[in-house]
Amino acid sequence: MRKALYAQVNTITDFGSRIYSVNMAPDGTTTPYAVIKIYGDDEVPYNRCGSMDSFSVFIYDSPNSYLDIDGLEKDVREALDGVELTTDDGNKFIPDYVKTLKDAYDSDRNLVYHSVDFDVAGARPT
Repeated sequence: MRKALYAQVNTITDFGSRIYSVNMAPDGTTTPYAVIKIYGDDEVPYNRCGSMDSFSVFIYDSPNSYLDIDGLEKDVREALDGVELTTDDGNKFIPDYVKTLKDAYDSDRNLVYHSVDFDVAGARPT
């Protein structure tokens, strides 16, 4: 799933192929860039066969304005929400947009960011 997400987010040219895993973006990375965090499999209440994989795309940019991040957040939603993606082993999945946490500041890196959250519905073996 991770590789398919990276490839799809990489279609957003403003990131310039700067797509990272959590804690993997080098200090001083050119902005804007994206970080993908995968949370893993959660049970779906009242459905013993259901599961939900969740992930977030964090969009980082220089602290000049949130206007650029707002545009990138829209691009990330359009690239992923409701789009069928395929893993290397041929499994298909469709991310569903959940919410965006806006206007956050990373004081360690002196960057602003948004977190764009998605769920992927799945099934558990019975």
